[in-house]
Amino acid sequence: MRVFRVIAKSVITTLIFFVIVEIGLRVAYTGRNALVTYVPLPYVVGDDYGPIPPWLDNLLILRPDPLLIWKNIPNAHRNYVDIFTPVWRDSDRIALLRRFLPWLPSEFRSNPVWRIALNDEGFRTASFNGAKRTGVLRVACIGDSWTFGMNVDQNQMYPARLEALLKAHPPANARDVEVLNFGILGYTSFQGLQLLKTRVLDLHPAVVVIGFGLNDSDVAGYRDKDVLAPGPVRWRDRVKEVTEHSESLALLKYVALTLRFHPQDFGEFLKADAKTDQGKSNTNVNYDDLEPWTRVSPRDYDKNLREMIMRARAQGARVVLLDNELWAGSPYRPVLRSISRDENVPLVDSLQLIADARTALEREM
Repeated sequence: MRVFRVIAKSVITTLIFFVIVEIGLRVAYTGRNALVTYVPLPYVVGDDYGPIPPWLDNLLILRPDPLLIWKNIPNAHRNYVDIFTPVWRDSDRIALLRRFLPWLPSEFRSNPVWRIALNDEGFRTASFNGAKRTGVLRVACIGDSWTFGMNVDQNQMYPARLEALLKAHPPANARDVEVLNFGILGYTSFQGLQLLKTRVLDLHPAVVVIGFGLNDSDVAGYRDKDVLAPGPVRWRDRVKEVTEHSESLALLKYVALTLRFHPQDFGEFLKADAKTDQGKSNTNVNYDDLEPWTRVSPRDYDKNLREMIMRARAQGARVVLLDNELWAGSPYRPVLRSISRDENVPLVDSLQLIADARTALEREM
């Protein structure tokens, strides 16, 4: 009996200790994030800065969603420090990411900053409602980070620039123009189709601009269409549901991963990246073999876009396709061109636009 009392006392003491630690961490993280002005976003060169500190979780703008896999949180306002500007060492960037102090170190304070403001539905656009004013041309832009406007201010994302252009040169029979941005970071055509069906078409846009491909071709180790499929619930899933909200466990995991993390040498990364780019341009990737590990296969990409066009047209909307796959040998590009021809839909070829701009620049030089 005495043994059980000792064990029970130890368990209770341990639980009280973890509760105190948990409360202390939550208070510390909340206080720290309340003082944050600029959020570091080290995702550019190398794309691997090790584990993300748990105190940054509350600054993330994406959250899980049962229909869309993930979506933006509503009413978020963030200032991101632009770390495309070179630094002397990669270690400086990693240190910036792991920094607990809420203010930027002096060497990063001159870096450019880009800002986002999300509306009450989590979209990077002005608040809107279903009722469209008479004489207003409503354009809905659906896409990924290209549409969202990664690394640019609110007025520089392409839907905002499109709206300014159309207002400066209004189409016939339109008294005003309204361009809505439904771009969300990391989205594929699978998620775009779900968003079109569940929200976009309810707003009765006159034009729908669809831009996907960059993330569809990502060999991420899973298929988007399988993520939401119900599977067997295992005991590990139950444990994860209980523990995933624990800040103390998250901190322990972060410390363990940090101790094991060894960043790749910058020079070696550039060599590997050059080989990858060269391989992409000279060889064909067989996506039939990679289909089980690709987020959206070329075949499903074709189906998703054709269904989006069909549904938009069924409500009287016109469609424009946007190609953002900047890999010339991508099998998704011919699929997009084929859809454009078959469905008689305009296609904005971003790769060709960049090539034309490069040629013009070379001629000027």
